[in-house]
Amino acid sequence: PKANPNIIYAGGHNNGVSSGVLKSVDGGEHWTRNSSGIFDTHIWGVFVHPSDPQGKHVLVGTSSGIYESKDGAASWQFANETAGFGPVISFAEVTIGGKQYIAANHGSSISSVPVSGGLWQTAKAPGGTGIAQLSTVTTAGESEVVMCVTASWEGGVYYGKWDTPTNIEWNGPLNYTKNVYESWSITSKYRHETYDDFWDSCPPDGAPKD
Repeated sequence: PKANPNIIYAGGHNNGVSSGVLKSVDGGEHWTRNSSGIFDTHIWGVFVHPSDPQGKHVLVGTSSGIYESKDGAASWQFANETAGFGPVISFAEVTIGGKQYIAANHGSSISSVPVSGGLWQTAKAPGGTGIAQLSTVTTAGESEVVMCVTASWEGGVYYGKWDTPTNIEWNGPLNYTKNVYESWSITSKYRHETYDDFWDSCPPDGAPKD
């Protein structure tokens, strides 16, 4: 939170046991687990609500949908309409039709909810958005997004502009200049490959390289 940099939230996920939501009130010196009420503790994204700079209103994306806390992560409630979302990767504040929304990407979609409250509504994407972070910009009261979108074994950068919470006009895949880099890793310790630098974050097979 901008007004209280000492409060930090974090979350993690893996194939085993996850620690769920972690919270620090001293700038990261000490951490506590704060996942009461969260059934799925595999956390993909954490977002402090823009209406609460003190950091008590928080959203987290899990593998099964979105949870919300209004008491500084002391308790969590599930947004029932997000039950079919699958892993919710990241959040961003956007403007749609002159109104403020919180957007989240998952599966082959980007959903949004009014900052003032309400239900999550979904806009379809031309492919999978679940491996990418939301990169948005707002100009003249309207928000746009540029992100990696994957379709089957192919991936590309797409540009989108919200018309309504349930519709994004997409263009892509966009043209870009590729640069090829040789791997710098130590062969005895890491896998050694040659690949286009762009595909490191938007791979053709939907699985980013480390």
